[in-house]
Amino acid sequence: MTHTYLIAQAGSNAAADVIQKAIELSENTRQSWAETWDFVLAAEPLSLWGAIVKFSFGIAAFALVYLAIQYGSEIAKTKSLGTVIEMFVFPLVVLVLLGGDGRILAGVVLAIRGVAQSFMLGILSTSLGGVTLQKAIEELNHNSLAIARVRQVMSQCDGLVGA
Repeated sequence: MTHTYLIAQAGSNAAADVIQKAIELSENTRQSWAETWDFVLAAEPLSLWGAIVKFSFGIAAFALVYLAIQYGSEIAKTKSLGTVIEMFVFPLVVLVLLGGDGRILAGVVLAIRGVAQSFMLGILSTSLGGVTLQKAIEELNHNSLAIARVRQVMSQCDGLVGA
């Protein structure tokens, strides 16, 4: 039985190493995605983001022309400047966000992403009774792997007989 315990303990150490490697991989993946976000949202004319912004800018300009044609007679009849501004608020906001090679829109997207990441990190670092959620998840994974390893070792011993 002590041999089984030592094998299970070795399995637990291996499981702990696997968990540690998984945590490191997760952190490396997070950093890689952060670099990818920064690269993709680089507001340079020759980048993918720049091409998308130019295309979107053309569509937004077309939408403004379409609105002007669609509501031209209504705009001519109305004496209120507020109604005209109300009709064009959304397309103008889109044009402002796309202006400057999309730097404003890229900043808004990255800010929203940063808030979401901060929120998730806040949830993982929240502690209840001195135990953080992230630590509890790590311990749960560690215990599950250890139990699975012990079961695996014990199942190998089930068919054996003798001293």
